Amino acid sequence: MRPVLLTALAACLFVTGCASPMVGMAERGDSAALSKELRARLSAHDLSEGDVTDVAHAVASRELRTAKGDAQRARVHDVHGCVEPLSSPLGDVVKTRGPGAPYALVSLYEAGELSRGTARDYLADADPLFRQIGVRTLDGEDDRARRRAAFLDAHPMVRRAALRAAIDAQDAGDESALLEAARLDPDAFVRSFAVRALALLEKPSPALANGLADLWEDADDALREDIALAWSLSPIYEQGGRDALRSLLGRGHGPGAISGATAILGGPRAKSDIELAEMSVAVLARHIESGGRRDRVLALAVSPLDRPVLLAAVEKAADDADPDVAVQGLRRLLSLEKTRARAQTRLEGYAARKDKAGRDARTALAAAGDLRIQKWVEEDLAATDPSAKVAAARALVLLGRMPRASLLLTDPDPHVRTATSCVFLRK
Repeated sequence: MRPVLLTALAACLFVTGCASPMVGMAERGDSAALSKELRARLSAHDLSEGDVTDVAHAVASRELRTAKGDAQRARVHDVHGCVEPLSSPLGDVVKTRGPGAPYALVSLYEAGELSRGTARDYLADADPLFRQIGVRTLDGEDDRARRRAAFLDAHPMVRRAALRAAIDAQDAGDESALLEAARLDPDAFVRSFAVRALALLEKPSPALANGLADLWEDADDALREDIALAWSLSPIYEQGGRDALRSLLGRGHGPGAISGATAILGGPRAKSDIELAEMSVAVLARHIESGGRRDRVLALAVSPLDRPVLLAAVEKAADDADPDVAVQGLRRLLSLEKTRARAQTRLEGYAARKDKAGRDARTALAAAGDLRIQKWVEEDLAATDPSAKVAAARALVLLGRMPRASLLLTDPDPHVRTATSCVFLRK
């Protein structure tokens, strides 16, 4: 009998509902009792990461299964980064056909938790939000006609799904329809996906680089980033993309120019095309030194530090009077051994701030394992801004102090509870 009892006990311990009373509290939504138990376990130094992740799974599962209306969609969004461990409650959301159901379907499909065959079952669904998941699978040769027809669907979510299918299809026959979507579609995401699909065509026409240039003048900054990246990829690069990039780097500014420069320096052109590489370095250095705040922070984030000119620009920016710029520069310097110690000390000087620069500094130091900032991070657990609370949980996970953020699982805000659960489950 003893081996049987041991086996039963092992099975019980594996099923977290009987392994921990806290899981039962979470499953019932008894936040008051759960909070009391978590506090007691924290005080006794008897709360492990495993305990916390078990509770987090129960909290997120309950939030997904009990949310109604728009809240259901919001909870699905909260767990976008931890779909695999929550595939069962997300599947239950799908069955409700509520506001969050189609988004749960998309999340499951993109995480590999929904089969292609099941996704295609939704191709004929009358609801476009459900139909989109079927359209997402139209990336085969036999799907061409339906895919291109879906480029023109009345609902933007279906069109987005069709364009994402085109990205996977890489079908040169889609080129003219993709250019049309990139030029005329009223939805910014559709236009962006269309350009990305064009960039990945296996055999684009020689005129595609010029077609992308025609899009440039009326494009917003986000689309210009996609166009610049497309010009850098073969065979578009050899068929006019290089000339377009050379012109852009010589006169351009803003995110599009930064994207083009980054694409050159991050790929094979960095060594094979010295002229464009030098122009790219100059573009990034110029944006770091004299661009607007948004462009300075972007250029700081993407500049390769193996280029002496760019390293010097980043070091100068680390002393900037604008705290957002300075912190971004210091974050980059934290990644280099020769500048790490100074950058860490300087970031600690920003870490006590209550603004975005302070949060960014704490996040950077947490990623570096700097336990000296734990006190400041824990202060954010009581912030009024929900995003600050979730960021604090993320930082404590990086510091190896997950249990210290566990009380957020009982926060009055369901977004904080669910998003924090996802942070813990992603570890």
